[in-house]
Amino acid sequence: MSSQDRHRGSPTMADVATAVGVSKMAVSLAMNGRPGVSEATRERIRRAAAEMGWEPDPAARVLAGGRADSVGLVLRRTVADLALDTFYMQLFAAVSGRLGASGASLALHVAADEASEDSTYRSLARRRSVDAVLVTDVALDDRRSSLLAELKMPTVALGGPGTAFATLHADELGPIRQVVEHLKDRGFERLIRVAGDFDFSYTSTRTEAFLSTASESGVDAGVVSSAAGAEAGRGVTREVLEAEPGRLAIVYENDLLALGGVEAIRIAGRRIPDDVGVVSWDGSALADAIRPRLTTIRRDIGALGSRAAEELLRTPSAPGSGFLLASGEDYSRPQLVVGETT
Repeated sequence: MSSQDRHRGSPTMADVATAVGVSKMAVSLAMNGRPGVSEATRERIRRAAAEMGWEPDPAARVLAGGRADSVGLVLRRTVADLALDTFYMQLFAAVSGRLGASGASLALHVAADEASEDSTYRSLARRRSVDAVLVTDVALDDRRSSLLAELKMPTVALGGPGTAFATLHADELGPIRQVVEHLKDRGFERLIRVAGDFDFSYTSTRTEAFLSTASESGVDAGVVSSAAGAEAGRGVTREVLEAEPGRLAIVYENDLLALGGVEAIRIAGRRIPDDVGVVSWDGSALADAIRPRLTTIRRDIGALGSRAAEELLRTPSAPGSGFLLASGEDYSRPQLVVGETT
């Protein structure tokens, strides 16, 4: 059979091996980046495979001990919540872009509850369909740390001091100090923090920093909790305004809560910033779109996502290597950006 006849169908590993004059094992070693063939032979094999349009099957490559070239992210959130969450949209884009530049991909899984989340992690580990996982929304006592250690899944987490995760550090105290000092300089003597889920590590850390910094600065401060979303922001702000008739500033956990808050303040007939100051966290595109333009703690989510991807790409090719060591620097570099709401 001629070479032309042989390649009319889909090319195979055997076709590549025959074209180069090596064994199928040599083709497997070369294409999966494993030792056992010379660099010259590896280059010949890869060149022949590219010319023939053949690539190794990903599942077979993993079974052979190679990398999956994929990173997993399991989120216990609703699709509706994610559609409105600008933080995650920026994070997905940054992580996927950095991974893609290195020939890897991001495998996103949305879980409805804890049981589904745990099952997804176990499935990823069993099938070895990802080389590592990125963990977000780290809780104070996060059960996933022991689960992922049990599964021997290489892991990088965003934030979460006090857990078993290796983490990319998040500076919460510095930005809180900036906010409190700024509001005090603007003459606000009563501050209210609208916090999110207190099970999350960053929520508790920010709240503790907010109350202690306000106390040190001689500013009266309080905290209320809120569910996620703009509608929740409207509701909790109405309650705050009814309980706080005087001049105050409200510091929201994120821009989406602040969006609802600004609407509630307007409906209540209170003026921004004369009667009520507003500060939000994250500095997404919403912060510039809302009028008046929000004063916000802006973070470089793109830089954070890119760095997380770089840490994940450092995972060793052998599965079961455990947690990664990640830098203590906050790559999101939070800073106070003063808008029109203070």
